[in-house]
Amino acid sequence: MHVDNRADILLRYTALLPDGAAALECLWKDLAHSPTSPTRGWSSNWTAPLDDDEARHLLYLLVQLAGWHRVKVCSANNRCARPFLDSTNGGSRSACSRHSRNREKRSH
Repeated sequence: MHVDNRADILLRYTALLPDGAAALECLWKDLAHSPTSPTRGWSSNWTAPLDDDEARHLLYLLVQLAGWHRVKVCSANNRCARPFLDSTNGGSRSACSRHSRNREKRSH
């Protein structure tokens, strides 16, 4: 999911964390009222740009499989607060893609 480009989707749910049950219930309610099926995403192998409901479907699958610990809020400069999905093997990422890239550029 290209969530760094669609961080607004996550804001509603990260505001409820660390209460993962409340965040999941909110996500489930949003999906229940969704007129969109995620089948377009599956047929395109999730490479096409996602609409809001398709992004929520993928977020729901991620949370069901891995829990909320992969959904994080950027801690760069203590002021960014953009949500992002941590896809690192160890779950150690602490900054959104904007700030992760900036750190990489500075270190070279």
